[in-house]
Amino acid sequence: MAVPLKKLVRAAPPPFDLRRLPAMAWGAFLGALRSLFRVSTIAFIVVALALIVGSYLYIDRPVATWLHKFEKSSVTGFFRAITELGSAAVMLALPFLATAALGGAALLLRSSERAAALWRAAGQSFFVFCCVALPAAIGLVAKIGIGRARPRIFFDGGVYGFTPVSFNYDWHSMPSGHSLAAAGFAAGLALIAPLPVFPIIAFFGAMIAFSRVTTTAHFFGDALAGGALAIVCAIVLKGAFRGMGSKKIFPTWDPNKKLRLRSISLSMKRR
Repeated sequence: MAVPLKKLVRAAPPPFDLRRLPAMAWGAFLGALRSLFRVSTIAFIVVALALIVGSYLYIDRPVATWLHKFEKSSVTGFFRAITELGSAAVMLALPFLATAALGGAALLLRSSERAAALWRAAGQSFFVFCCVALPAAIGLVAKIGIGRARPRIFFDGGVYGFTPVSFNYDWHSMPSGHSLAAAGFAAGLALIAPLPVFPIIAFFGAMIAFSRVTTTAHFFGDALAGGALAIVCAIVLKGAFRGMGSKKIFPTWDPNKKLRLRSISLSMKRR
């Protein structure tokens, strides 16, 4: 049976013209700026910075000292197993492999009506990959620039503070790499997934970040910094993707959907 021409055109790979690249880059730049300088984003950054400073002054030392007592307990061992799931390598590999697999499947099924859905899913996976890669790159530079001592230095010698522009691993505590990778992965999924799954995704990211604190690999403020950085990057990336024309990868919330479903159910009952 011949495939209708309309389906062939709809399922073809997304057209790309190199001449549109400058306009797409400019649109992405403007979209990122709008998202970054939005009132809600600035308010989030201010609140996050206040919490991080408050954690450094009043929370980090007592919490780390208390958790250090349970370093060899089974509970800590459980959280050590969880923390491996939130490594940057895992969080980067999952969306990257998904992007490659979905894009490849879309190319193979280019004459199928499912190809359009596969292209959209590949774009969503690439967005999640960017939500992990961007904060990971920024976090690596921030670790060196901030130079915060890790908890084990505090436990061994009572050293608690910063040595800016340090290339020593023991002074790369802030932000937490696992926390920003897990939070970036969770934030990326939350922005492309339907609204009802948000609590599950948020719980996943919080558990990974919490595991870094319970195992005393990082202070509580380090996990806060990693999570806040990843969320801000995800917000900025969403603006950039929308600015360059990739709006279809994000779900649109329809406030009339529930009303329509209720109308349909009522009409069925009348029949």
